Amino acid sequence: MGRTTKLISGLLCCLLIACSTSSPPHWRSLESPRSTHIEYRGVAVTPTPENGLGGTGKPLFSHSENGIGGSGQQARNGLGGTGSPVEQQRSQPLENGLGGSGQKPKHTTIVGSVSAFGSIWVNDRHILLPEETHYFRDGAPSQREDIRLGQIVAILADEYGDDYQALEVHSVNNVTGPLKSIHPLGGNKTELQILSQRIIVDQQTRVLDQQTLLAPEQLQAGQWLVVSGLRAPDQSIRASLIRTTEQHTALLAGPVSALEGSYVLGDQALTFPDSTPDLNQPISMQGELLNDQFIVSDWQPMPLSRLLELADEFWLEGFPVDSSELYLEGFEVQLPDVLEGLEQDETIHIGFGDDHDEFWFDDAEHDFDEEFDEEEFESEYEDEFEADWEEEHEDFVDDEFL
Repeated sequence: MGRTTKLISGLLCCLLIACSTSSPPHWRSLESPRSTHIEYRGVAVTPTPENGLGGTGKPLFSHSENGIGGSGQQARNGLGGTGSPVEQQRSQPLENGLGGSGQKPKHTTIVGSVSAFGSIWVNDRHILLPEETHYFRDGAPSQREDIRLGQIVAILADEYGDDYQALEVHSVNNVTGPLKSIHPLGGNKTELQILSQRIIVDQQTRVLDQQTLLAPEQLQAGQWLVVSGLRAPDQSIRASLIRTTEQHTALLAGPVSALEGSYVLGDQALTFPDSTPDLNQPISMQGELLNDQFIVSDWQPMPLSRLLELADEFWLEGFPVDSSELYLEGFEVQLPDVLEGLEQDETIHIGFGDDHDEFWFDDAEHDFDEEFDEEEFESEYEDEFEADWEEEHEDFVDDEFL
């Protein structure tokens, strides 16, 4: 049986390698008994066309039975009933509707940090960047070359085989301004203060001066920085990318609060001299600091609200909070009950669709279920595989292989 066992072991090894490359093994599929919904600032948004986003009347989800022009077919890749791919028809970013059909297109929204290139990888999703992809940075037109490892991006994409093809890539920054102070926190963490925003830097944060990697302690007070990260429920920013910049245009972005007639983001007081902001979605603001007040000269909605509205599949990175919810720039996403009690200081990655039948969770660093015994699995699988293989090939296994 020696040569036969070697042959079987070789086939088993190939099979196990093939299985391991088909999908990230640490992503787990969960069944959620309750309907996943998204809410912003306490206004629930359930997956029905009647309910709106933060009181705006904009639906985040649309029922699968709603179709194009009464046909009953979903508008997955078509626009205005033509059936042509969206990316071939549009010269402008997608708007909130379909040519006259009254239905929104169906896409995928992916929000997280860029972990690798080729084209780009975000939340373990491989996202292709064709020539038709539109790029934005803080709401302004940008280009592919502006994307950096660690950059937080919000992407609108379509499925493309096992991958995704980007329609829009929005590079999202939380704050741009002069560094006020640096404080070591212990545990390999450092706190920066920029425009009264608490910015947490850890070993995963990339700090760049042009193309040179820096340690946080090499930064200097007064130096202008661009920070990209995820805002935690306590409104601190967990930075994934920090870049030095020569452009001295101050920027703040996130969920603005109204407190006793004043506007606040983090610990920074805001003044809007020209127009009152909408508080039903996170916004991005440009301005200048004057007497401890951030005087807003221009503001616009952050892209997340619109991209959530246009999608029926979601792959998101955010912070777990109480009552099994994920926090993402002021939005809260309902999680399955099995995920209650997760560490709230670190981000998690989730995926789900608007049919709510399946919920995906990246549990690479979160053991909430029985521990997987890899050696026991391989032993049991090898015994079963060897027995089945010998039974199917008993005529082939003869004396010359013994």
